[in-house]
Amino acid sequence: MPNLNPLHKILSRQLKRIGLSLNQPPSMEQWQEFLQRVNRHYQGVDEERYMLERSLKISSDEMQQLYNELRVASSQQINEVQNRLVLVLNALTDGVCELDKHGKITYVNPGFMEIVQRSKEQLIGQALESLVRFSGAPEQAQLSHLARIEAYRDDDALVLRESQNLPVSCILNPIFNQQGELEGHVALIRDMHLQRQTEVELQKAKALAEQIALAKSDFLATMSHEIRTPLNGVIGLSNLLQDTDLGDEQQAYVETLQRSAKTLLTIINDILDFSKIDSGKMVLNAEAFSLGLLLQDMKALFAMQFTQKNLRFQLHVDPALGDRFKGDVNRIKQVLINLIGNALKFTQQGEVSLSVQLTNGLESPAEANPDCVWLRFCVQDSGIGIAEPALKSLFNPFTQADSSTTRRYGGTGLGLAISARLVELMVGEMTVESTLGKGSCFCFSLPLQPLQPLQTSVSAEPIAPPVVMVKSVQANRCVLLVEDNPVNQLLAGKLLEKMGLDYLVAHNGLEAVETLQENRAIDLVLMDCQMPVMDGYQATEQWRRLEAEQSHIPIIGLTANALSGDKEKCLLAGMDDYLTKPIELNKFHQKINQWLQHAEDVSE
Repeated sequence: MPNLNPLHKILSRQLKRIGLSLNQPPSMEQWQEFLQRVNRHYQGVDEERYMLERSLKISSDEMQQLYNELRVASSQQINEVQNRLVLVLNALTDGVCELDKHGKITYVNPGFMEIVQRSKEQLIGQALESLVRFSGAPEQAQLSHLARIEAYRDDDALVLRESQNLPVSCILNPIFNQQGELEGHVALIRDMHLQRQTEVELQKAKALAEQIALAKSDFLATMSHEIRTPLNGVIGLSNLLQDTDLGDEQQAYVETLQRSAKTLLTIINDILDFSKIDSGKMVLNAEAFSLGLLLQDMKALFAMQFTQKNLRFQLHVDPALGDRFKGDVNRIKQVLINLIGNALKFTQQGEVSLSVQLTNGLESPAEANPDCVWLRFCVQDSGIGIAEPALKSLFNPFTQADSSTTRRYGGTGLGLAISARLVELMVGEMTVESTLGKGSCFCFSLPLQPLQPLQTSVSAEPIAPPVVMVKSVQANRCVLLVEDNPVNQLLAGKLLEKMGLDYLVAHNGLEAVETLQENRAIDLVLMDCQMPVMDGYQATEQWRRLEAEQSHIPIIGLTANALSGDKEKCLLAGMDDYLTKPIELNKFHQKINQWLQHAEDVSE
């Protein structure tokens, strides 16, 4: 028997099961059984192959179906995105175009066609440079130099049109393929005509607003001067009249006249202050001040009025407070005068109290100024109170709780509006709590810089108002009064006479300069600022040049404007000080004595 290759293990296993071997021939029965086993094996193999082929076919069909469905879905999504992109591009008023790497147009949206006023057929294949002129030097305004690596923007480009060139803003962005090679550009063009026109209109509107603001300031300055000038005569002469021998009825008339004139002056000052705040021209002047003196001034100022109305005025001061602070004391005083004055006006019985205490700041810890402490001022009264609906508009200008309040108590409704805005200017906050029929409490908090620890107490008893010194400490001295208004000449002359001073009168600035040149015995000049022929500023400047080699003569300016910048204008012209009209007697006497004493000290 020839040698056979080793049998396959499956065949060896089958032969072993039926008792066959290579060394012994099989019987017929064994051979038939062997063939049946082999046949069944082949049948199983065929069945397995069929099932495998069937499974593969089913899987292939399913994969094909999934592929087809995915292709349809992705195609739909791509179409939706493309359609949406087309809708967006078509809706843009800005022009969008695509350029190839040679700068030729391959796509434009309707906005681009509208801006350049050409059809799609006219634009495809055209060079962008034939439609848009870029700003800059000619060699730099070539597309080959633009947007090579990064975006390029030109806000001063021009679209070249047959009718009229159009100012545009053009943005170029390069397009790169996956290998980083330049494929072209996308250009965005925006019509700047309306924006430029709007900018011109805004500039015109701004210029007009500035002219109106300047005209308003000029009007206020003029009205301030024109109203204050006669008011100076009314108040000043009524003060002089009060010092004469009058009967009780005449004295009452004079007092009514003074109150009416001072009320008118308060209204004028309120309107001027509100106008300055509203126009942003209010300037704060931070300076060192004594809190104790400030509060004593408040008590002294209102002491007589509280006595006349039989009201109590209570003062409560936090014992931990210092006495000296840095802030705009005049504006703080103005706010307190408004609040206490209102409380006094609207309270018929009971009391008004002023309290000052340390409080937490309004700022966050990061914004807080470590050099400042917060003081809270509160003015509380037992007056008529304010209804809840009226509280919301209480700080609006020209507003009072209701019309009956104005009729009964008077006023313009500007005081609280001015106070609230002054507090805001000082980086503070004002609040109000009120119950109708029971009273109100107005509070404001301010950041102030403490200058030294306090241990100075504030007297709780009212103090008497300061006494006006009538006689000058420098009697028999000569004053040059430069004033064109006869009433103001009369008033100032009488005041100087009461101080025991001699005076000369000049009717304008030119006369003043001539008088100063001719008369060496003049010790002081009262210089009105607005006069015919030559105003006070020009006269002062001219005299300062002439007196260069002589002793300095103090000049006090008299102005009826009282607007921001008037003091600086007086000092810049060469004046030493200034007084506002209507003249306050205390200030008038104090300034005269101060500068006469100064002149004497210098001459010694």
